[in-house]
Parts: sequence; structure tokens; C-alpha cells
Amino acid sequence: MARPLHSHLNDGAAARPSFLFLFGLSATVRAISMTTTQQLITPPALQGRVAGVLQAALIGTVPIGALGGGAPAGWLGSIPVLTGGATVALLAAACLWLP
Repeated sequence: MARPLHSHLNDGAAARPSFLFLFGLSATVRAISMTTTQQLITPPALQGRVAGVLQAALIGTVPIGALGGGAPAGWLGSIPVLTGGATVALLAAACLWLP
């Protein structure tokens, strides 16, 4: 017999603080390295425009991603959608090592 959904939510309770710490740390490192790279390769006269466009692109895609993940999760459930998203993310990261 399948366990109710709420019983699955406590399975990883001990790992959550570590995950949140590592996620926050990696998000901070990513943001700093992205901003540093952006400032190094952008001419000084264009830095404000480039920063504005990137900020609008990053914040503007959040609702699209929410809809793109929420609609399938409504049909299929959250586990298959999260598994698919993780698979796509891993494949995208693996493409960084392709020649």
C-alpha cells in the first residue's frame, strides 16, 4: 500500500539544513562569478545597459518557469516533473564538457 504524501515529506528532514546552506552558498558564488565576468568583458560605457538587460531577463523568466513547471506538475505530479527537471539540468551541465 502506498504511503500518504505527507509521510514522504519528512524523509529528508535531517538533510534539509545542509542542502539549504549549500544551495545558498552556491547561488552566492554563481552570482558573484557571473557579475565579475560580466563586468570584465563589458565596456565601461555599456555596463549599466548590459546589467539592466540581464536583470530583466533573469527576473522576467521566473513566471515562465513557474508556469512551465507548475502545469506539468498539476497533470503528472511533482515527483516526475522534478525528476525530469533534474535530468535536464544534469544533461545541460554535461554538455559543458563536450568538445
